[in-house]
Amino acid sequence: MNLNHISYPNSHLVPLLFQNSNDPTEDNHGSMKSLFLPTDLAELNREDKKEVKISLIAPLNLSPNSMEPSKQEVVFELPMTLRVHKDGNVERLVPTDFIPPSTDPTTGVSSKDIVVVPESSITARLFLPKITDPNKKLAVLVYFHGGAFVVNTPFITPFHKHVTTLVSEASVVAVSVDYRKAPEHPIPAAYEDSMAALKWVASHSNGDGPEPWLNNHADFQRVFLGGSSSGAHISHNLAMTAGNPELGLDIGLLGIALVHPYFWGSVPIGSEAVYPDGKAVINRGFLDLLWPFTCPSDHPSDLMLVQHSAIFVYFSFSFLCFLLSELMLYCSQIILTNNTLSCGAFILSLLMDQSKEIARDVFPFVRVYKDGTIERLAGAEVSDAGLDPETGVLSKDTVIVPESGVSARLYRPNSAKGNRKLPLVIYYHGGGFFISSAADPKYHNSLNRLVAEANIVLVSVDYRIAPENPLPAAYEDSWAALQWVAAHAKEDGGSEAWLKDYVDFGRVFLAGDSCGANVAHHFALKLKDCELGQQINIQAIAMIFPYFWGKDPIGVEVTDQARKSMVDNWWLLVCPSEKGCDDPLINPFTDGSPSLESLACKKLLVIVAENDILRDRGRLYYEKLVKSEWKGTAEFMEIPGEDHVFHIHNPDCENAKTMFKGLASFINQT
Repeated sequence: MNLNHISYPNSHLVPLLFQNSNDPTEDNHGSMKSLFLPTDLAELNREDKKEVKISLIAPLNLSPNSMEPSKQEVVFELPMTLRVHKDGNVERLVPTDFIPPSTDPTTGVSSKDIVVVPESSITARLFLPKITDPNKKLAVLVYFHGGAFVVNTPFITPFHKHVTTLVSEASVVAVSVDYRKAPEHPIPAAYEDSMAALKWVASHSNGDGPEPWLNNHADFQRVFLGGSSSGAHISHNLAMTAGNPELGLDIGLLGIALVHPYFWGSVPIGSEAVYPDGKAVINRGFLDLLWPFTCPSDHPSDLMLVQHSAIFVYFSFSFLCFLLSELMLYCSQIILTNNTLSCGAFILSLLMDQSKEIARDVFPFVRVYKDGTIERLAGAEVSDAGLDPETGVLSKDTVIVPESGVSARLYRPNSAKGNRKLPLVIYYHGGGFFISSAADPKYHNSLNRLVAEANIVLVSVDYRIAPENPLPAAYEDSWAALQWVAAHAKEDGGSEAWLKDYVDFGRVFLAGDSCGANVAHHFALKLKDCELGQQINIQAIAMIFPYFWGKDPIGVEVTDQARKSMVDNWWLLVCPSEKGCDDPLINPFTDGSPSLESLACKKLLVIVAENDILRDRGRLYYEKLVKSEWKGTAEFMEIPGEDHVFHIHNPDCENAKTMFKGLASFINQT
């Protein structure tokens, strides 16, 4: 399509001519194109028909920081994204740290760069998982990166690592497409390039395409589209047109995965109506400005038959109601989650045996079939114990109860000396009582950081999980682990050298996140009047994003019905109680729940996250506690802008570091 011949009816936009900086007469696609900027920003006179040359400050393979920015006046700016200068230069502010293709040493995923359409210079990065059976065909993921149609490529570190993880998790061949970006190439250039890439992928369906990885390993009846932000937007639009028989796409499109999809509108919905523009860089004002900049005209679109059978949506839950209502118009299945590996789990789940009847589906974590088979889609990864070179923390695994398989992973600073005893934290991991373990890499990495920050010994308990072992199995195993630890408080008790040599049993803490915080709560109540409570003195409890719930919604649960239903489903999977979500095990304020004044500790810390669906339950717990007859001191911490257990998914982010410092202070000042 020649953009010179497109009609632009918007009278508030000013036409500008631009060209690639490498060619004084032509852009990458051999023709001069038009770009429109809002007149109040560009400060240009429409009547003068002024033409401004716009050249790339940062070509694809160069960092924007490596070139001198224009000294001219800025006439258009997207904060922290790009600037258009009066002399026509486009200055991109987002780093483009090119990472070369390689074989990932951790996952075994290989990657390479290819030219998809030489005539238009469309490129892509291909990913291939570690091949164990060369005769087995793999599903195909065609992935489109995010960046608001103006920045980013598949070749930068975040997208390279993200797709590598998806390929490893789902065992698929992936094609990560690099499409042209605005303002040099306004929409529909990104759509055109992405469709061309999809056609190129489809050209391999008979096994005679130009790319051997696709010819040899791809199953073209199991194709997925996926993307984040603007890439999710592209996936949506391709899926809407993929059913056009004139395209000749001889592929089976099983589903699309939309990661934080970039959809917008002129009329605010949900939180958009009340969210203050000054609260973040990416706000309504930014997005209102962004779309006309990237798409300076209303392009007609033909709504074709959607051939995919399922759609997975990974997004900020503030868009929940809108997405549900809109996507139900053309999708037979919608999946909602905020798990970081859920895209891989979604793809994997659709590749599993569809002939067996499902009894219970808790996507994207676990699926239970009526024949008793249990398929785990996420949370089953394990890491080895040992010395962590980054934190200097040493860990090892030990079996606590051989008969039931209860075990634990122990942590201590490698620099610890036996003549200086350290506080002990008994930690219960999260996972809703049905996923994860003490060896989960996410918990291993985050606990290494906590141990290093707080200078403590930590016992991370590995308990049995549902649905194979419904509650109270997790409580029983965790209690057995507590008994095992307490035995070491006696001079002649216990045999674990790390506990005997390094622990100050006058400073013992219980801690846990999510359902692990739930366990800590129940044990603090149980220890008050039992013999074990006399053997071990629990100084304080740290409850991180505590997993409490109830039948009747409170706070944000009232309007967030999808996540309310999701958490309801989690609890009903693990606890076959007739009381449902008002069982005292999950609802500490229902009839039959013990009073909080019986907590057997002197201090208690509750940590919640602003975007967590469990936030209001944690806040309610804290408020009820401070109003009770409990004699201890309660502290409360809310992490802004974060969701449930964010600290295990991104332990090196600033909010996680702040939280670890807060936990360390809480422990060391008790």
